[in-house]
Amino acid sequence: MIPSGVSVVGVDLSADMLAQARRKASACDVTLIEMDAQELEFEDGVFDAVAFNLILSVVPDGAAAFREAWRTVRSGGRAVVFDKFLPENGRLTSSRRMVGHIMKAFGADPNRRVRDILGPVSDLVIERDEPSLLGGQYRILCLRKTSSG
Repeated sequence: MIPSGVSVVGVDLSADMLAQARRKASACDVTLIEMDAQELEFEDGVFDAVAFNLILSVVPDGAAAFREAWRTVRSGGRAVVFDKFLPENGRLTSSRRMVGHIMKAFGADPNRRVRDILGPVSDLVIERDEPSLLGGQYRILCLRKTSSG
């Protein structure tokens, strides 16, 4: 449930996904826009927070999508990430590589690493990074932006 007084903007490349979201969000202050997450059409620093729920492993360039969203977060703003990643200390085994190729055919890449998605961002503090599902294959990260970059 979205609290009273909170405005939400959601983007998706798929008109069908946006139609589903509109049906679920009809009573909330939600604006849904058809847009590519890798090339957001928003000004810098316009949002207090961003949320990535199983997005960074499905867009073609997860790092680009993250950079774009991070650009739109104000100084002191936050981001939450829930997604599937290759564990940072995990080895990319041949079986994991094979599963990754199969999953890519369905639009997801489970072999991306968080450090490759976040990149060398100087204004980012990881406040929380914890394993979630499937022995840490899924993770939750809470990030804070320290300055305007």
